[in-house]
Amino acid sequence: MKKRLLVIIAKQLNIRYEKKKLLRNWKQIHRLSGATKGFKGAIQRVILNGHLLPISTSLPDCNLRTSFNSTGCGANIGYYDGLPCSMSKNPCQNNGVCIPDLEDFTCKCPSNFKGKYCEMVDEDNLALKFSGMTFLQYRNRGYRRRKPERGNRYELRIRTFITDGLLLWRSKNRNIAEDYLSVAIVDGYPEFSFNLGLRNTFWAIRSKIRVDDGEWHTIQVRRRKRVGFISVDGHPSIKGIARTGAISLRTNSKLWIGGTSVLPPGLPSAYYKGFDGCIKQILVNAKPLDLLANNDLSNIHFCHDNEI
Repeated sequence: MKKRLLVIIAKQLNIRYEKKKLLRNWKQIHRLSGATKGFKGAIQRVILNGHLLPISTSLPDCNLRTSFNSTGCGANIGYYDGLPCSMSKNPCQNNGVCIPDLEDFTCKCPSNFKGKYCEMVDEDNLALKFSGMTFLQYRNRGYRRRKPERGNRYELRIRTFITDGLLLWRSKNRNIAEDYLSVAIVDGYPEFSFNLGLRNTFWAIRSKIRVDDGEWHTIQVRRRKRVGFISVDGHPSIKGIARTGAISLRTNSKLWIGGTSVLPPGLPSAYYKGFDGCIKQILVNAKPLDLLANNDLSNIHFCHDNEI
């Protein structure tokens, strides 16, 4: 067993091992080093000739069998659990990975967080996770009710596999004949619908680009009086014109993202389903919406890389 471990150490150090010419046993190592006992403590890193030695090499990488009492390429070795990177008390928040550096440490943060402890949200890479039951509400600043609007512009960056779900909703009350504005996914295609108070039946403008493929897509909708447009990923816009009459949208101060439980009857069935997927960015009239504002952060989850 000792000879085998000696070969393993020689392989790690890139030293040619010859039984007679190099080292025959552990006693010879002790005699040459002046030490009579093995090291007891923790080793954070070993640098050999300017190169970091992989002291945590896994057993398959060694290509040799070791005893039942061994881990990696050594014997009687375990992982150190203590400062600066304690497994029981990880200083890195939000699933950050602690990387020790002598008595200090650095945190490798998930894509949505930054800071020494991964304690700050990285809004440039922020992606919220919606489960189909996650409804976020935002309020218009300074008004209990929004002033009449002759135009609107919204942009949403999403990723999903679902074919149906409500993305955005604004309304005046629970009557489909009253003013409302919405963006939804129906049969895999995004659509834009609004009513300026003169229509008793549902009407929408639907894009020809599918968005239920698990890739990131940018949906842009805009309205100027009675004329509406929808565009996906920069493709040519689809145009629609509402019924002649009113030109302004009048709604309350609430903007719902991901769905809502206060929808009026008479909408397509897809609108009554919450959005299931990731939303990375929302622009309202070309200005970024603070996705974390006015919401209980304990109920908000984040999408990580390659997660939907």
